[in-house]
Amino acid sequence: MGEPIPLNGLSHHRTVIGDFVIYGHEYVDVNGVHSWHTTSHSSLGKVHDYWLTLGEFHSLGAHYMYNAKGENLFVIGPIVEPEKMEREALIDAITRWESKSNRYIDEAAMS
Repeated sequence: MGEPIPLNGLSHHRTVIGDFVIYGHEYVDVNGVHSWHTTSHSSLGKVHDYWLTLGEFHSLGAHYMYNAKGENLFVIGPIVEPEKMEREALIDAITRWESKSNRYIDEAAMS
């Protein structure tokens, strides 16, 4: 695991795609790089947290919440590869969310 990374939160979302309920929180770092913290729950009861940045999924080691500057602090783990169906659902969810302008969208409640 690396050092904690300070990030500013931009938006949070929830949606259902196939057998997955997916929560996503969008962040931006000091260099303007956008990243996503996702949590997926499958109908099989599996729960996974991932960090997606620059097209790569990482395990998520810790989320320290806020530092004195009001930034979120994360410890990002190694690159991982979600199972195919979960990966496709996560990419679909993020693509949908990035096309929205709202800070919070609960698509599951709207359907």
